[in-house]
Amino acid sequence: MNLEKTAFSPQRRRDAEQSKAWLYSAPLRLCGSDSLAIVAGKRGRQSGFTLIEILVAVSILALMGVLAYRGLDTVHYVTERLLLTSERSQGVAMALDRLLRDVASALPLLKQDAQGRRVPPLQLRATPQGDLQELRLLRQSREGLAPAWVAYEWRVAEQQLRVRLWAQGQDPDAAPSHVLLTGVTGIKVQCLDRRKDWSSQWPYRDEGLLPRLLRVTVRLQEGQSIERWVDVPAAE
Repeated sequence: MNLEKTAFSPQRRRDAEQSKAWLYSAPLRLCGSDSLAIVAGKRGRQSGFTLIEILVAVSILALMGVLAYRGLDTVHYVTERLLLTSERSQGVAMALDRLLRDVASALPLLKQDAQGRRVPPLQLRATPQGDLQELRLLRQSREGLAPAWVAYEWRVAEQQLRVRLWAQGQDPDAAPSHVLLTGVTGIKVQCLDRRKDWSSQWPYRDEGLLPRLLRVTVRLQEGQSIERWVDVPAAE
């Protein structure tokens, strides 16, 4: 005798079979449209960027921009300083070259002033501290003209080295002066005599008309000191 068939009625068996079918179909229901949407949403979020990642990227870009700007600003500053230094060096070199050329072309000729006094062809006067007050000399003209006078003077208040030019017979005080070099905190011009002594005054002792050698020392406001020597060929 079959106990399973006698224990349950046909209705009971149908209910049991429906229950089994419902249990077997549970996994399929879990993987329905809602579950697929959840999985797709997770995949979509994984392929994008989070807010923290975007903020980090923006911060890095901002930092790189600041560093690049500071680098360009430094390069611009250094370039300007190099240009200014180059222009300053060229100006100092040109001023000293002109002074030394005039000294090298000095002429050993005695001239007379308006009062009939004999005027040495080179006159050097200095301050009590030894700085240049005025260097006046008679030089040969570069254009083949008559010799002309040239005077270099240093003005302490303006820190300027100035130059004046005038022809023979003209009043030297009426000659206009021009700025040759600025930013000069001190300048010394010394003459070497036949006894090999340096002097900040000329004429000196019983020396000749011209010194044998001149030494020029210029002190600039940047703290730099430049020394140049020049031979006077006409002194031989």
